[in-house]
Amino acid sequence: MTIAFDPGAFAFRSLRRRGRELVSRRCRSICVTVADNEARRRWLKRSNLPHLIAEEFLVLPGDAAVEAENLFGAVPRDLLPEGKLPKSDPVTRQVIAQLVDGLLPSASQPEEVCCFAQPGCEERTLYDDPTFDERMQFFSRIIRLRGYLPLPLNPASALVLAELGATGFTGLGLSLGASGCDIAIVHQGRQIACGRLARGGRWIDEQIARKQKRLALSGAGDELLDVDAGRKQKEAASLVAPPDDAGRHISERYEDLIRELVKLLCKTLESQPHIMLLPQPLALVYGGGPARIPGFAEALERELKRHEFPIQLAGLRLATDHEYSVARGCLIRATLEESAAARHDERRGPPARELANV
Repeated sequence: MTIAFDPGAFAFRSLRRRGRELVSRRCRSICVTVADNEARRRWLKRSNLPHLIAEEFLVLPGDAAVEAENLFGAVPRDLLPEGKLPKSDPVTRQVIAQLVDGLLPSASQPEEVCCFAQPGCEERTLYDDPTFDERMQFFSRIIRLRGYLPLPLNPASALVLAELGATGFTGLGLSLGASGCDIAIVHQGRQIACGRLARGGRWIDEQIARKQKRLALSGAGDELLDVDAGRKQKEAASLVAPPDDAGRHISERYEDLIRELVKLLCKTLESQPHIMLLPQPLALVYGGGPARIPGFAEALERELKRHEFPIQLAGLRLATDHEYSVARGCLIRATLEESAAARHDERRGPPARELANV
């Protein structure tokens, strides 16, 4: 069995093979904290909702947090704010570990590969590189505890693997996430350059909520910016002829994001002169929740034309499955890795214990 894991700042997703089927799992990467009392404990037990008890509070993770939000009016908080693992927060780490356990079944064989999406990941990164950032180390440990060999992959490279098989896994990947945006240049499945913009869909949500002064109370009684309300308004909007001030504000924030993204893409391409030697034109595939808004492709194309783009593009392609394209690319990489390991074992010959029986 090969498996892929996409621990996004908006949602966690897994994808695995079971025979000829693909099995997917998903849950929101949020939690809700509410005051603890016996009535709520009884309700949670009857409803069979997962929860943790932390001091004087109850913590409901993942999709259970959505139900708690509707019932208690509590504002969910991100488990990976800005895409990063919170420091000195053992409760959040425990919540994340619990969600991952529900998404990744135990490995059926030793050393099965689990490829997981890691923002900003460079191709040269190895499994046990001591320079791993804390987020990568944390998810690698959890994956190992499930019995797998963890393999990190840039989400933009995963998009190329998932969507550009017809071009020999060669092209540009642009992955727009909640916490940030990743770009990658990939040649025949190998990432040769990458970049990351530390702004994503969540930044736009925050700008909307702040502009409209949308506030809500947390489970602890604190007044917080209602970022999720901004997200819902963004998802209902369009970049094509926005009809009012709110729509124009969303369009302007998208233009800001796209402008920075294209600037980063040009800078990354220019920093690697050998990229110009790749066969052109190159396809550019983009995906992620923020890229689903109507008019995104046209806005991206306009911004690309404003720059003296250093390479020829063979058009823009939207990922076919916004939910699982990154996970599918990770699954392809895991499959290739296991196939390469199997070929290596065949060249080495049968294990000594098998030779002893010949």
